[in-house]
Amino acid sequence: MLLSLNISNFAVFENVSVNFDSGFNVFTGETGSGKSVLIDAIQLILGERASKNLIRKGNSSALIEGIFDTLENDNLYLILKDLNIEIDKDDFLIISREILDNGKSINKVNQRTVPLSTIKAIGNYLIDIYGQFGHESLFKKENHIKLLDSLIQSELSPIFGVYNDLFVKYNKLSNDISILKEKLLNKDNKIEQLKYEINEIDDAGLKEFEEDELLKKIKKLSNVQEIKKSLNESLRIINSDSLNNIYSILHKIQNYDEKFEDFLSRLEIQMEELKLLAYDLRDYSDNLDLDEKELNTIENRMSLINRLKRKYGYSIEKIFDYRNSSYEELNLLLEADSKLNSLVAQKNKFYKLLTEHADQIS
Repeated sequence: MLLSLNISNFAVFENVSVNFDSGFNVFTGETGSGKSVLIDAIQLILGERASKNLIRKGNSSALIEGIFDTLENDNLYLILKDLNIEIDKDDFLIISREILDNGKSINKVNQRTVPLSTIKAIGNYLIDIYGQFGHESLFKKENHIKLLDSLIQSELSPIFGVYNDLFVKYNKLSNDISILKEKLLNKDNKIEQLKYEINEIDDAGLKEFEEDELLKKIKKLSNVQEIKKSLNESLRIINSDSLNNIYSILHKIQNYDEKFEDFLSRLEIQMEELKLLAYDLRDYSDNLDLDEKELNTIENRMSLINRLKRKYGYSIEKIFDYRNSSYEELNLLLEADSKLNSLVAQKNKFYKLLTEHADQIS
């Protein structure tokens, strides 16, 4: 129900507010007093196209705002939900249109800017304007079922409610059956493909962090010669006489200051540490060899992983995800015939119930 209409700078009106009561409301007045302008304003907030010629002379814009009570208008709530406009049944619906002098308009529903098509869609559920040249919802075929339903609900509300619930479930089953039948096209080929892909991934025996470990090994084996060269150079420096020379120099002057004894002691510790380090470096170098066979094995393994990544995902984790989803899809396909029979049986059951309730309603 339209509760109030607020108009600013529109046609002959500067500022007008009209409040409506439930029941019969009448506009009276002489010719030219603005009765038709009120109807024009109402049509605008229902989604009619606006013209800049409707702006009151001397102004750059016109504003029309309608406030509606939405109680008991279930069809309106459905269309608002479809348009992603949230509103409670206790709230008012406020539609406003600001007409600009450049011919454009700013359209809002509850302070949210929307396209004109949205206001027009909502307007179809708010008001019917009957007149010689007005639009009449009675003549629109798409409204016939809605009008019939609105009359039925008042008389057979409980049965109609059950029928609606059954109809929703029936449509969902029909949709589920269509989707499942679509999946069953080329079912055998799809099953073979899924089995092949699952087996290919399983046979690879992938491990979660395997790729990082393989890359580390490739990096090491590919640089064996450089590593051995650097180790040998380090051993040469450690085994040189440099530290012994330092020790000899400090030893000569240790009697001049007791601090030198501390320096010598610390140097001896470092020299022992370096001996141990030299032993470990030599042992590492002696056991480091370029194993071409091992390197080839690792590189082949990496090639396999990269091939699977190109097919099934950009990481081992994604490959596992693909494998799991494929396994679920395979099971669904293997059980699809049984599932389809079950859905068809349920659909037939709901169809029978729908027919029984439809007979009661009609």
